[in-house]
Amino acid sequence: MDGDLAVLIGLVVVIPVGLLVAALYRRLNRADNRSRRTAFLAETGWSPAPVNDWAFASVRSGFPTAMVEDVITVGAFEGREFAVVDCTHHQDEIAGHPEGTTLHYPMKLHLVLLQLPVALPSIVVAHHNWISRGLTATRKTGVAPFDKQFQVVSGDGGFASTVLSPYLIHWMLNNPGLQWRIVGNALVGWHQDRWYPPETVALVTALGGIADSIPPDVQARYGQPAPSTAGLPPALPGIAS
Repeated sequence: MDGDLAVLIGLVVVIPVGLLVAALYRRLNRADNRSRRTAFLAETGWSPAPVNDWAFASVRSGFPTAMVEDVITVGAFEGREFAVVDCTHHQDEIAGHPEGTTLHYPMKLHLVLLQLPVALPSIVVAHHNWISRGLTATRKTGVAPFDKQFQVVSGDGGFASTVLSPYLIHWMLNNPGLQWRIVGNALVGWHQDRWYPPETVALVTALGGIADSIPPDVQARYGQPAPSTAGLPPALPGIAS
C-alpha cells in the first residue's frame, strides 16, 4: 500500500511538472519561430497585408470552419507572387475512428495562395485522409501509385482529366506531401502548423509547378474572367506579422 501511495504521489507531482515544461517549451518555440519569421520578412521584403474577401473565401472553400487571422503575409519568391495565411481549422473527425464517431479539435494550418490568370473549374487533389473526407465526384487517373496516394475531386471530369496530365501526375508523385485545390482563380495549397519560411518557400515552389503545368489552351477552353477584386491584397508596410 505504501508503495502504491508513493507512486500516486509521484504521478501527482510529475504530471503537472511535465505539462508545465511542455507548455513552456511550446511558448519558447513559438517565440523563436516568430523571431525567425520577422527576420525573414526583413530579408525578403515579404510584407503583412489585411486579409481580403478573396483570400478569406479561398481558405473557407476548403476549410469552412477555419478561423482566419486578420493579417496575412504577401510576397514573391523567384518572381512568383503569393499570399500565405495562418488559420485554425476545427476538424470534426479523425481518420481511424469508426464511422459515426465525431470528435472536435482545433488544428493549426497555413495555406499558400497563388493567383491564376483566369477562374477555372473547381478541383481538389488531397490525400486519402480526414482532410478530404466528405468530398464527392471522386476521379481516378488510372495511375495506380497516384490513385493510391491521392484523391481527386472535381465536378468537371473533362477539366480534371486535362489538368492531371502525365507531367502533373509525375510532379505530384515527386511532391508526395502536396495537397491543393483550385477555387475560382486561386490555387491553394496547405500544410499543418503555422507558416515558417522553409515550408512556405517549398510550398510556393510546388504550387508554381502546378500552375505552370496548366497550358494556355486549357486556360482558354475552361477559364472565365475573374472579378477585378479577386486577387492578392496589397501589402501594409510597417505592420509586424
